[in-house]
Amino acid sequence: MKQIASYFVSAAAAASMLLSANAQTGKKVVLMEQYTGAWCGWCVDGSVVMKAMEEKYGDRFIGVKIHQGDAMEDKTLTSALSAQVIPYYPAGGVDRAYMADLSTATQSTKIGIGRDKWEEAVERRLQIDPAVEVGFKSVDYDFATGNSTINVTAKFLKDVTGDVRFNLYVIEDSVSGTGPQYDQKNFLSGNANFVGNPYYSLPATIIGYQHREVVRKVLGGAAGTASSITSTKKGDVAEYAYTFKVPANYKPYHVKYVVVAQLSDADLTKGEILNAAEAPLSNMPVYSAPIAMSKVSSTVTTGENTTSAGTLSNSSDKAIEVKLEITNTTSIPSDWNVSLKESVVTVPAKGTANIELIVKADNVAACLPILIKSTPQNITDGFSRPSSTSFWVMSDNARYAVFAGTSSDFLLNSTYKAMNTNDNLMNKSVAIPLNVEIMKNLPMDKLEMGVFNLEGFALDEADVEGTPMDIIGNLINNKKHVLVTGLAAMSATYGSEDKYSTDAARDFYEKELGITLNELTQRYSGNTLTSFILTGIDGDPVGDMFYAKCNTSTTNSTYSLFTESMLLRPNSTSVASLYFDEEKSNIAAVRNEKDGRRIVYMGFSPLAIASATLREDLLSLAYNYLLLGSTTSAEELDNAISTSFATPNPSTGNSVTLSFESTTETSTNFTIVNALGQLVNSFEKNVQNGANSVNVSTSSLSNGAYTAVATINGRTVRIPFVVAK
Repeated sequence: MKQIASYFVSAAAAASMLLSANAQTGKKVVLMEQYTGAWCGWCVDGSVVMKAMEEKYGDRFIGVKIHQGDAMEDKTLTSALSAQVIPYYPAGGVDRAYMADLSTATQSTKIGIGRDKWEEAVERRLQIDPAVEVGFKSVDYDFATGNSTINVTAKFLKDVTGDVRFNLYVIEDSVSGTGPQYDQKNFLSGNANFVGNPYYSLPATIIGYQHREVVRKVLGGAAGTASSITSTKKGDVAEYAYTFKVPANYKPYHVKYVVVAQLSDADLTKGEILNAAEAPLSNMPVYSAPIAMSKVSSTVTTGENTTSAGTLSNSSDKAIEVKLEITNTTSIPSDWNVSLKESVVTVPAKGTANIELIVKADNVAACLPILIKSTPQNITDGFSRPSSTSFWVMSDNARYAVFAGTSSDFLLNSTYKAMNTNDNLMNKSVAIPLNVEIMKNLPMDKLEMGVFNLEGFALDEADVEGTPMDIIGNLINNKKHVLVTGLAAMSATYGSEDKYSTDAARDFYEKELGITLNELTQRYSGNTLTSFILTGIDGDPVGDMFYAKCNTSTTNSTYSLFTESMLLRPNSTSVASLYFDEEKSNIAAVRNEKDGRRIVYMGFSPLAIASATLREDLLSLAYNYLLLGSTTSAEELDNAISTSFATPNPSTGNSVTLSFESTTETSTNFTIVNALGQLVNSFEKNVQNGANSVNVSTSSLSNGAYTAVATINGRTVRIPFVVAK
């Protein structure tokens, strides 16, 4: 009996522990089912998104994973869910509630939604005032037999109409095995669209993968346990007892139960989950040592050791020995050195211990999280639970940055890849998360250029104080160069939804760039893809000689959902670089130069350019313009006329003087083109060896941006000027 008692958790002990820790009192807890599989190479990114929500919402969020097509599948469950719930993999059911207004036309009418919408759906569900609270009265487990009895309870806070049922999920964490039924496919491996994602540096097939929060069994089936709740009036209390024999191949310390109260009907279309709670299989102690760094990010001084402090916490009644390790070593530049002062630390009972992270950066610039893991060792009377944290570091030699929305913002990296293959930017380029807590400790003042590929999120979805436009504005005010691409903010700023409209965005488009929305064109709807032509303005440093047919295939996700053509406002100082559909008035991109800073704005996604070579060439030309000015390459910069400018600029009278140097005496043809690249004037002038000044009448020119172009002894000079009478 003593031996049995030592493995048996009594009902009274379980009730005392579990009710205090897990019973929900008037609190809404969201259950999210992620539909996944070891074969699903995109599903690893779903794991990243779910983990972020677990960290953000804590005990108000429960995430579980329903597998299909591998050894972890409950085929009875997936067969029932596939008809009404699961549209594709990865997808997620949030409380099994329909979120029609979150869905796109391609998602059908099934309950599951894409990972880009999970957080919004969870936020909506958390706003609900729950009609019922659920919890555990007791959980009994016999270690000798594996038999478990789970007594669940529900209290109704409101009257509920319909068939309400209990259901109980059996969850096992950290499930692994051998072979393709367990080895996880990873389509993010080496994928340039996922630089910065924790799976980017992992292999295409992850051997020995630890599958998290696996739904092993749902004891009430997809629809819940019939007749488990018989009365649903306010004040009613229901109880139900489940039994389950834990298989011998399960790890008991990784098993937990999730109880839900759910509505039910025959085809699951009204199977909304009203509330949820979770409890461990056993009340044996779980030892952990959570890591807390003194701040969330730090600047790393190149060539020196930079030390950052942190602490380990131990809430248990005995001292524990903790192993420390850095788990993302393959994503850290090879010429960096990252280490922990101690790899094993003893943390006293109910106390803390100090740790030190040491980072030495070398030539390759980077901004990345250092992932630190702590694991209690030599635990014999309970379970060891690993903990981890991310600590962001950025080297002080970073000069060019792509600003990322979230780790799942996979559309970002067409710009980042082009940046890292550009000879002028290589080894000085980084991707920075749009997170104000991280950014405030990073050397933002050292940046020379910021790139914003605003693809995967709207203005108010970035985790910043304000919007991406505020950050863009700060860079511009500090004379930094800026590239904005993608489904950026014009449609939001000039659209019908006021919540997206910000003063910073209006200032950027109307005042800083002098542009306004001409037309927002939908390029992808349902299964219909609309292609478009992208053409460059002749002689423009960004668009010259460019021509590409875009939106030609969805097979590799290279397409634009929308394009935003723009108009130049009166007195605009911007110049058109590209246009849509072979119509020059349909401006696709502009550039702008003022007070030593340059801006390029593109009203389309670079991913619409199916050819990676063309895409990277265009982005590289944009980068070269931003850094070098009107020349399109370092070679052209060397060959350009050394001193060329216009005065006064802007011209408020009837003339402007073009000043430049020549290395020969010759007769030269000058052309004046407007912001659309259209010829508005041409004339011949004799040029002398040395300094030259040519007066140009502007009396017939309307207000706007112009460029004077001349070729002298095989060298091209372009002198931009603005007329503002």
